[in-house]
Amino acid sequence: WYTPLLPSWNPLSQRFQFNPVGGVLTNAAIWTMETIGLAPMGTVKTQKILQSGGFALRDAGDEGVFTAIYLMVGRKPLQTASPQQ
Repeated sequence: WYTPLLPSWNPLSQRFQFNPVGGVLTNAAIWTMETIGLAPMGTVKTQKILQSGGFALRDAGDEGVFTAIYLMVGRKPLQTASPQQ
């Protein structure tokens, strides 16, 4: 489940941002977009917080101390107008 959070050296992969070079390039690109007004203020801070959380999840998954939760949502059956006999 944590494979998407592992680093990749393929620059066309979303996982490229998790290797050291990709992280620097991603931060620089977001900072540039924020500076020239293409991204709203606070985007760099948000990206760093999310990336830090991703690193923590990856490390926890790698060590086996955390697994993704399985969520099951149930729904109560609708009441019928007349009971069947």
